[in-house]
Amino acid sequence: INNIKDGELEIGLISVTRETSLIEAVTLMLKHNFSQIPILSGKRDVEGLISWRSIGTALSLGKECLKVADCKEEVVTLSLTEPLFKAVKVILEREVVLVSQKDKTICGIVTSTDIGEQFIALSEPFLLLEQIENHIRKLLNGKLTIEEIKNVLDLTKLDKPLNDLSDLSFGQYIRIIENEQNFGKLKLKVDRTILCKMLDETRIIRNEVMHFNPEAMKPMDIDNLRQTLNFLHILVTTTQMK
Repeated sequence: INNIKDGELEIGLISVTRETSLIEAVTLMLKHNFSQIPILSGKRDVEGLISWRSIGTALSLGKECLKVADCKEEVVTLSLTEPLFKAVKVILEREVVLVSQKDKTICGIVTSTDIGEQFIALSEPFLLLEQIENHIRKLLNGKLTIEEIKNVLDLTKLDKPLNDLSDLSFGQYIRIIENEQNFGKLKLKVDRTILCKMLDETRIIRNEVMHFNPEAMKPMDIDNLRQTLNFLHILVTTTQMK
């Protein structure tokens, strides 16, 4: 679970006690833009959770809500080391869970929104790379013959017979575009060296992604993928307009 917020769970946790006034809890929620705050009686002792939902439910039932204890709800606690995919079902069902460290100290809170953001973060590199490769194939499609492509590649490194652009690896796309004669046939009004450098940087990032090495991914890498995709999109759009 710790991977969800990249270590933020260990920074600290804002909480209240059962005797905290409702107005103080609401003020904290507004200040920090929280939808809920855990109720603790000690570092390891969970009393429940106060949320906009629990407050609304209590008030709609006619309860007098002066203190946090008057409008609390139950909350599940999961271990910090709980496998993400095992925890997902619980988090999605409960919408929010507390997280405890090995010594049972409550160290954080994870919501269904956090889960959504994590899966977006995990899937975005794959989606960007897929679109980048599709754009490269669009740039090459119909501009070069299979024989012209074979002439600049080491055929011994092909895993299967070359019948279509989709049979090529990312590195082979770069080899094709690097070739000055082939590049001229693409009729792209951009600098070949800069384009190939950009694609090679993408290749390096792609290798990390395909080896499922999220720790090696940096925000700059995602930005580079987005930049490359945007660049290729402009090229594809421009060539299609001719």
